[in-house]
Amino acid sequence: EELGLSEEQQTKFSEHRKNTEAKHKELRQALKGSEKQLREELAKYDADQGKIQANAAAVKKAQADIIDSRIADITVLKSILTKEQFEKLQQKAKARAEAMKAKKGDPKGAFMKHR
Repeated sequence: EELGLSEEQQTKFSEHRKNTEAKHKELRQALKGSEKQLREELAKYDADQGKIQANAAAVKKAQADIIDSRIADITVLKSILTKEQFEKLQQKAKARAEAMKAKKGDPKGAFMKHR
């Protein structure tokens, strides 16, 4: 890999990635489900404000869970990588995100767009 990882780092990095991928997928699916429920309730003319508030709270909780998981993920990565390796990883992630954004368009704020 371009990061120049030692064998020990490669093992730890792979284990960490394997452990976090499923968790991150689960968290993203929970957020999508919460957003869908909120959209559906908001689309009703006679929407129940209690349901709207409950669905909005579920969206906020799912977003917070994703942020907490990302913070924990970055903290673990910093314990595995050197400063230089971490900086390279950040640069790769930024380039990948920019490429995806250019390919798909900016997904931020998409949940309230009309379908």
